[in-house]
Formats: sequence, C-alpha cells, structure tokens
Amino acid sequence: MRTLVYNPVKEMIRMSNAIADSLERELDSTFSKPACFNPRADIVEKDSKVNIHLELPGLKKEDIKLTVVDNAITVEGEKKMETEENTRYYINERITGTFKRSFKMPFEVDRDSVEAKFTDGILSITIARAERAPEPNKNIEIK
Repeated sequence: MRTLVYNPVKEMIRMSNAIADSLERELDSTFSKPACFNPRADIVEKDSKVNIHLELPGLKKEDIKLTVVDNAITVEGEKKMETEENTRYYINERITGTFKRSFKMPFEVDRDSVEAKFTDGILSITIARAERAPEPNKNIEIK
C-alpha cells in the first residue's frame, strides 16, 4: 500500500499557477478584441430645452442617421478609414466601425421641434418637451 503525503505548499503553488494561467488567457482574449467606435456625449438642459452633443470626429453628416422613436433619440452611423493601396501602417490607433447610441428622454419629446446641426465634428441635437400627444416615428434632417 502506498502512502500519499499532502504538501500544502505544493498545493498552493499549483493553485497559484492555475489562477495565473486563467487570468493570462482571459486578458489575452480581452485585449486582442478590436475596439469599437463609441462617440462621447454630453446631455444638458437649458431654457427648458435639452441639448445632446456628440463627438463624431472624421465623419460627414451623410454618414449619420438620426431618428426619434417614442421618447428615444437614436444616432447611428459608420466611421470609415480611407486606405490607399501599397500603404503600410506603422501605428494605427484610430478606431473605426459602425456605432449606434440611443438616449431615452424622461419626458414626451416634441418631434416637430427636434433640430440637429453638425459642425466641426460635433453633432448638436436640440429637443423640446411635447405639449400634446406624440406623433409617429420621425427621421430628422441634419443641417
């Protein structure tokens, strides 16, 4: 009959190595995933109107779609990177891709008064509170 001797130090080292291996695999998979473009936003209220400002650098207004559904303002589009043939990047840190951000307002939105303006990479949306029942969904033209 064989006798096994339990060594707590060896067991702690084995468990520590297993945890380190698991963390390394998890971190490798996390940081190897490509980043996605997610524009930053500010939402402020002034003079009973709500203003949403989104940073959309490198986009054209034709690349942006703005809709109002119920009380939610949705901005979606795609940030593209123009590449040329026979080009080699030494560093490529700019994030590209499609995006979609929705902002649910805590009040009824007056869809007829929603305005949007795109200047210098900043999309500014002005929203007023509705005084009557909401209309069907509506696309908003960006000026």
